[in-house]
Amino acid sequence: MIRTLLLPTLLCLMLLPVAFTDASGSPASDIEQQLRAGMLQDGNEYLITIPAFASSLPSVYDSLKVEPLGDARPLGSCWVKVYFFKNNGIFQTANLNLQVNLFQKVLVARETIKKGQDLAPELFDVARREVTSLADPPITSPRELDGKSAARAMVAGRTLTQSFLQKQEIVKRGDAVSIEYSSGSIKITASGEAKESGYQGETIKVKNMSSSRIISAVVQDEKTVKINK
Repeated sequence: MIRTLLLPTLLCLMLLPVAFTDASGSPASDIEQQLRAGMLQDGNEYLITIPAFASSLPSVYDSLKVEPLGDARPLGSCWVKVYFFKNNGIFQTANLNLQVNLFQKVLVARETIKKGQDLAPELFDVARREVTSLADPPITSPRELDGKSAARAMVAGRTLTQSFLQKQEIVKRGDAVSIEYSSGSIKITASGEAKESGYQGETIKVKNMSSSRIISAVVQDEKTVKINK
């Protein structure tokens, strides 16, 4: 006996979020509208792929409700439960495996970026990218680059995500700095050399040029570090 395996085709729908409407007689369309009007109503762009066998679901019903099978928002390959209502009651349910892909306008590296390099908008392009599988949130606005540097190297064409950002190191290793210490009305300053790079508010090692001692001090600005009491 020859068995024929029929692979279900996929119905792909790409629309912006829309409000819920009454039952249209098309389960696939109503399922998508339910998702967009509820769980995916955040202004982002989603591609929802619904199995073609959804067309075999009941076409006569008053309304339907879609709930995710699990606590997470439906994204990627996910399962949902569909409740079909008629005459004020549930008359059929179905579990569906959907594919929900998320697209956003994100910052993409225009060139190779070195670890520790200060980040600026001109280093990036804004491009529409699929970000469904990103474990790390993508950067969507150049404003998020303010005061930031690269936590690690990044190749051209890479989507910028949160883990690539770190506070900008305003003092670099080897920089000449002024060491400040104050207690009440007493204020002492000395010349120093940064032995570590650091961002504003970070504690770094500094060499006191007068005593040659290595001390810890907090970065105040590009030229000043302060010894805590």
